[in-house]
Amino acid sequence: MVDVFGLSFARALGTASALAVSVLVTVGAQAVADTGASDVAKLNSERSSHGIPARIVHVPEWTRWCDLHIFYMQANGGELTHGEQPGQPGYTPEGQRAGATSVLSKGESWDEANPWESAPIHLNQLLAPRLDAMGIADRDSYVCATTLLSRNRQAPPANVVYTYPGNGTRHRFEDTATEFPYTPGVLVGIPAGTRTGPYLYVMPDGPALNPFSRARIVAASLTGPSGKVALGLVDNFTPGLAGFIPTGGQLIPTRPLEPATKYTARVAMFVQPAQGAAAIPFAHQWSFSTVSGPPRRPGLRLVGTSSRGRVVNVALRVSRGARGRVGLSIRRCVRTRGRTRCNGRQRLRVKHTRRGTLHRFKVQFTRPGRWALRPQFDGSRGWGDQRLQPLFARLP
Repeated sequence: MVDVFGLSFARALGTASALAVSVLVTVGAQAVADTGASDVAKLNSERSSHGIPARIVHVPEWTRWCDLHIFYMQANGGELTHGEQPGQPGYTPEGQRAGATSVLSKGESWDEANPWESAPIHLNQLLAPRLDAMGIADRDSYVCATTLLSRNRQAPPANVVYTYPGNGTRHRFEDTATEFPYTPGVLVGIPAGTRTGPYLYVMPDGPALNPFSRARIVAASLTGPSGKVALGLVDNFTPGLAGFIPTGGQLIPTRPLEPATKYTARVAMFVQPAQGAAAIPFAHQWSFSTVSGPPRRPGLRLVGTSSRGRVVNVALRVSRGARGRVGLSIRRCVRTRGRTRCNGRQRLRVKHTRRGTLHRFKVQFTRPGRWALRPQFDGSRGWGDQRLQPLFARLP
């Protein structure tokens, strides 16, 4: 920001010396290059931690091109655009080339996390196994990262499938994908803005493949302790994705996963190395665990109560999908020295029936007196505990 606006401002005034302008440009350019190198290092670390080839080389000249494209966007209304129009403020051939071969972001930076972590098409390009060199400009809440200028990494000696998340890693349990003009989920019937599980990326590679090889997923599954998870599947043959993601595809859990839970994914693909070439089969299995998250509220609520003689009926309801145990804590209340105390859990005959989210309890009391029944939910698999206020019953 300093070099661009400093240079522009000096030219407008016509008072800054050539030396002063040169210093502003040099210092600003160096700062942009340093930030670009740091961002490439962060991407390398992310890829390496998931078993994806890293050691991407930072190219300062491409970072400069990206910086020129950011200036172009700022000078023409501030909106993201991949193209540049000759004659418009800030137009340069270098900036135009950067815009056409990069992923772009506004309102984010790499200070905290990858700006495209929830943008599946963009993130997929950053994770491409053959990506070997790039430039990144990251300033004024704009990020431009070249992903298509060099995908010349040497092919692996044998067929392999890279995944994100990687085998044995810990990963988020939910996501809301957001990118323009559409997310891959939209292409398979998942409405924009839907909270899903994390997108799972599968990227096959091998000695016979090239960066333009195309993969078709023929079978895939994701299994956790509760069984199989419903998935949406996209790949290089999905209309709207051809040419936009590297060789491979994505598995999209249609609902958030459980926190702190281990999952196993399986995928089978056929990859066409080149037009007219015979397809090569790939199959892969891997596991990952979701991180712990804030406990989800079970939404325990009282639906109704009734009593007859020494029989008390209590109806409770919980949120759909809540994982845990619904029950009643029952205590006998005794009044001593002017105070009522409800102490000691009681062993009573309790009939518990469930229909969907509705839980009914029929409690058979054997002794008269005043009793306290407290509805409770003991959560598991990411669901929190919940206690309602006690219900009091005076029985004959």
